[in-house]
Parts: sequence; C-alpha cells; structure tokens
Amino acid sequence: MKSSPIRNFLFSALILLLFLGCTKDMITNSYSTEHLVNAYFDPVSSYLPLQQVLGSPGFGNPGQYCTIRKHSDHITIASATGSINYSDAIIMKGSLGLGGLIVGTNYDSEYYVFDLACPNCNQAQYRLTVPFDGTGIVTCNHCKISYDLNYGTIRSTEGNTIHSNPRSLFRYHIGYTGMSVGFHN
Repeated sequence: MKSSPIRNFLFSALILLLFLGCTKDMITNSYSTEHLVNAYFDPVSSYLPLQQVLGSPGFGNPGQYCTIRKHSDHITIASATGSINYSDAIIMKGSLGLGGLIVGTNYDSEYYVFDLACPNCNQAQYRLTVPFDGTGIVTCNHCKISYDLNYGTIRSTEGNTIHSNPRSLFRYHIGYTGMSVGFHN
C-alpha cells in the first residue's frame, strides 16, 4: 500500500500533538502532591522576611529565599535578614509540607516554593541547609546531595552514598498578588 502525502502529514501532526501533550503533562506534574501544602499569608506585608524575598509581583528579588517552619505554637520565617516568629492562629491551621517551605525568587524573577525537607531522605528531620547567601544552593547534611533553588534541580551528588537514584526537590504552587501569597499542591 502506497502512503499518500496527506496521510503522512496527518500522521506527523498526530505524533506532534501527542508529543506536545506529553510535554505539557510533564511540566504540570513537576509539582509534588506527596506532602500536603496549603497555606495563605494575608497581608504579606505583615510577614517581613517573606515580603522581602518576594519583592514586587513580576519583579521579585532574584536569588533571595526564605524558609517557613511550623512549630507547635508558632511559625518561624527566616531569611538573610534574620528570623521572626509568628503565632497567628489562621496561619497555624495551614499545612507546610514535610519539613517546612523554602520560598523565593530565582534569577529569572520567577517565584518558587519547595519543601524544606530533603526529597531523597524524605523525612521531616532531614531539612536542607539554606545559607541565604544569594547562590540558591542548598544541601542535605544527611545524604550530602545539594540542590539549585533557581531550577529545583540536583546540583551535586558528591559525597552521597545513601541514594542511588536521587530525585529533584518537592515543588509546590505559589500565587502572589503583592498583597497576599498562598502555597498549595
């Protein structure tokens, strides 16, 4: 059976559509649903370290990140300028992933939020060390894997003898209006 140019075109178009569909799904699935995240800060101006790293919507403060950790009676937000404890009852009802959150702006002025726990050790007590030095490089002191917050990817596995097939950071959705910010799966 001889193939026609129209049939070849339609077959190529179908393959292209399937490829594009898979690419979109891969991007959509880059967000983690492994640990529950559902938190809202309003007004964000009441949470100075968070407001400082996010900056103005659409611009951000590139290379700046903060951590948000939940304790039994308060939440701590830490950044390069220090840490502040908040005991707001509304925030205390939120879920902040496995080990807390890392929130910030990458060098392309895109907002990112990742789990503070190492995705490979996958336990709350193995939180990443965030140096707040503007590099966006964080490390798990337990497994020695380092990650680049600017992309959510593994930067180095040098020294890792625990995980044979390491995975990238747990990433969550962020919605920021300048007045409020929310995080969710």
